[in-house]
Order: sequence, then C-alpha cells, then structure tokens
Amino acid sequence: MEFFQKRRKFSYLITLKPSRCMIHQANPPARVLMDEGAAIRDYILANLTYRDDRLHIDLLAKKFLKSPSTLKKVFKTCFDLPVHEFIVCKRMQLAWHLLVQKKLPISDIAAITGYPELSNFSRDFKKYYGYSPRHFQDKGPF
Repeated sequence: MEFFQKRRKFSYLITLKPSRCMIHQANPPARVLMDEGAAIRDYILANLTYRDDRLHIDLLAKKFLKSPSTLKKVFKTCFDLPVHEFIVCKRMQLAWHLLVQKKLPISDIAAITGYPELSNFSRDFKKYYGYSPRHFQDKGPF
C-alpha cells in the first residue's frame, strides 16, 4: 500500500509493508531542477571565455551550493549532457565561428575560447571536428 504525505516543500512516498514502514523522499519537482540547471547553464555561458579555473566542477559546485556529484546529476538531468562536454561543445562552437571569419590568429582564438595553452585547444578542436584548427582556417569548414 502506498500513499503520499505532504511535508514542507517536497512530498514523501511512504511504502507500508507488513514488516516495516519505509519513507523515500520523492524527486524534487521538475521545475526546480530545470531552474537550477538553467542557472548553471547561464553561468557557464557567461563565463565561457575565461580560463578553466572558473568553470572547474568544484568551483561551480561551491558557487551553486551543491556537491560536485549533485551538480553533475542536476545538469545531466536537465540537458542530457555532462557539464564538461557542454563546456567543450560551446567553446568549440565559438572557435568555429571565429575561425570561419579568418580575422584572428589561432593563438588568439584559443585564448578567447578559454584555452590558455594552444596545444590543448588544438587537441580538443581536432577531437571535436576531425580537423586541426590550422587546416580548418586554411581550407574552410567543408
């Protein structure tokens, strides 16, 4: 036999079994998770061009008053993508737009997209697009 009991902001699911009574906290409402996920996403997008230390998972967790594992779960639940992959994806999209314009050197594009080391930027760019930034800038996207 199961029934819900309202307490505070969250509902608790109480399962009655012949030998014991167990209380499980039901998941927080989806709207709360989406609001938290959107706040994390907005912060990441606002700080995308800064070096990695602002977007390190431990600092993000501290900023949003969550443990790192909880922050990862909230973000993954909302966007179906891990935090780190989201950051890399957005940085690579920004790099793509900057490389297509052909106005800046690759080292500046790496710095703008939050990569202090050109080698890290080149490695991630090649992994993401299949071409090196130099090849991409010289030959174009396709």
